[in-house]
Amino acid sequence: MTESEAAAVEAFKADLPTYNVKQAAAVLGVSVRTVMTMTKDGRLHGAKIGRGWRFTDAELRRVLNGEPRDN
Repeated sequence: MTESEAAAVEAFKADLPTYNVKQAAAVLGVSVRTVMTMTKDGRLHGAKIGRGWRFTDAELRRVLNGEPRDN
């Protein structure tokens, strides 16, 4: 399990809000395609669970605030 997958699992276990790609796009005010591009190039950290991607509330807030990603 990758670090991002582990973080997503922990978010689910802690009952923290998570978003799918469409929801993340709405929160960020961008297209679904842009969310996927941001995920692929590392600007947005998410976890692929099954066939879909999930993003934590904290990650979306980080992107909205323009904060750098902690590695």
